[in-house]
Amino acid sequence: MRPIPVREEIDFQGHKIRSYHFQTNSNKPPILFFHATGYSALTYQTLFDEWIQAGYSVHSIDFLSHGESSKSDDFSNWWPFRNQVLALKQKLSQESSMPPVLVGHSLGGANSLLAAAKDSNVTGVVALDPVVLGPITSYLTLFVKTPLAKIATNRRTTFKSLDIVRRSYRKSPAFKNFNDQVFEDYLTSCFVKNSDDSYSLALPREIEAKLFQTLTPGHWWQYRKIKVPVFAYITQNSDVCPLRSAKRLASKNKHSIYKVHESGSHFFPMEDCSDRCFELY
Repeated sequence: MRPIPVREEIDFQGHKIRSYHFQTNSNKPPILFFHATGYSALTYQTLFDEWIQAGYSVHSIDFLSHGESSKSDDFSNWWPFRNQVLALKQKLSQESSMPPVLVGHSLGGANSLLAAAKDSNVTGVVALDPVVLGPITSYLTLFVKTPLAKIATNRRTTFKSLDIVRRSYRKSPAFKNFNDQVFEDYLTSCFVKNSDDSYSLALPREIEAKLFQTLTPGHWWQYRKIKVPVFAYITQNSDVCPLRSAKRLASKNKHSIYKVHESGSHFFPMEDCSDRCFELY
């Protein structure tokens, strides 16, 4: 039987952040997981299932405006998302003194790194194709609207049924190689049912666009502060974390490493669910 999470809420700057808890009786460090933009914690439950079976407790959140969390565009950069990572860590520190492993994909990977730079009381960080652009590229985002922001602005958000979403999205390059269970978990956790029985994306498209556009330069100043082991796991020819960035992330601690997934897909965590990236720790 598939594990069922305990759902709780975290008060965060006047908003409600949904948290999910899969608890095991284990002496292994707990895993705190953070998702990518446009997805949800439970999109990754197939990964969680693997980790739970291996004896890890797994805890996660839906970032602000995602999944079951409150909707708000009250942010102008990514620091509030780093602070949500720290809020979950703080909540769990009251229950366990064991430093957790921070694991994150894309947006979640970048903010796991930023959180570790702020609070080093973690076992390590596993960053799955994190959004860690080079310093010059990050600076250019101040002046050029990112293509992903434009795509988000024009995204269709409401459908008559989930079956229509299922058929339409499976044809998209972004979703066509998703593990079947991951894809179903995405549908059930990232869409909400409306009063007329239609379905809408849980993340409003204008907030998604703002998230893509508010990546600001200056994060490298924070990444240089990281003292804990980092596993930078990027994909081949990554658009969001070039190889040079991964190497720099892995240069700050003798136990840090980087690895390149050969698929070339930013979505390899949703496609290759048997890859137990946490085993570094």
